[in-house]
Amino acid sequence: METKTDLYKSIAAVMSAVRHIGKNLTVGTGRGSYKGVSDEDVKTAIGEEMVKNSLIILTKSIKPTTTIERWTETYNGEVKNKQSVFVEVLTTYDLIHTLTGQSVEIQGFGQGVDTQDKSAGKATTYALKNAVLYTFFVPTGSIDDTDKTHSDQAKVPPPKTVEPKVVTKKVLSKTEYEMLVEVAKGDTTKIPKFILHYELDAKQTEELNALTLKSE
Repeated sequence: METKTDLYKSIAAVMSAVRHIGKNLTVGTGRGSYKGVSDEDVKTAIGEEMVKNSLIILTKSIKPTTTIERWTETYNGEVKNKQSVFVEVLTTYDLIHTLTGQSVEIQGFGQGVDTQDKSAGKATTYALKNAVLYTFFVPTGSIDDTDKTHSDQAKVPPPKTVEPKVVTKKVLSKTEYEMLVEVAKGDTTKIPKFILHYELDAKQTEELNALTLKSE
């Protein structure tokens, strides 16, 4: 049976040297912000002690799950395409003692969300950070919320009241309206925006809608 005494001694030495890493990173802004442990602080504090104790970590496998949500939002008549890319990964690493070749597998779980292509990077960063923090049993700041308060005891925040946006429509002169019609004839896709933005009477609205029907 293979013994891994040297590997375990090195892990214990790192645990003894890195007793705490503070939450010096503010994630997000406003009321939704929270304190976190930066990737740099973790890699610096733990990485230095790993080197001193002849330990390295290599990625063995990554199992990702990706969810993409797409939707449209309309603001002041302008339609914008939106998307959210959510990635969660289960990563497996080899923690290796370089002097003896002894190794052990460790795992990390991470999640990341972004509007473009940074979700995977965020998820794998969190996975590695969590893996080494838990492997070397490193406390990170205060965890009073989980130690002292049960989730059932937490107060549910009241729903936010969102004030409706008031759109002030512009009143057009006869000449301006005639110019608007000419633009609409060239591009009927702009008609819904015109109706939303400008103060039109029933006849003018009917005339613009007729242009839409004519183009179909």
